Amino acid sequence: MRCSAQDNIGWANVTGQVTLVCGIDFTCAQMITTAIAVNSDGAVILSAGATFGILAIVSSHGIVYSAATQVLARLNLFYVLITGEFVTL
Repeated sequence: MRCSAQDNIGWANVTGQVTLVCGIDFTCAQMITTAIAVNSDGAVILSAGATFGILAIVSSHGIVYSAATQVLARLNLFYVLITGEFVTL
């Protein structure tokens, strides 16, 4: 069985989407942890609750990413309306 160019492009697309989501979530978790560290002058030991909170935020991204296209379109419109409101202020 030969792999065609379309197969390679498809697998590269899937791999790119998965790694993009992982990179965004990893950066989000790092930014939250850094904000906690800056707020406490670097003396921070994350409790189980804080770790669970970061996990909940990152997991919510997975739920949003797996939503249907129509749901994502409505969320995008909602975000544009909110962002446009703050930009014009």
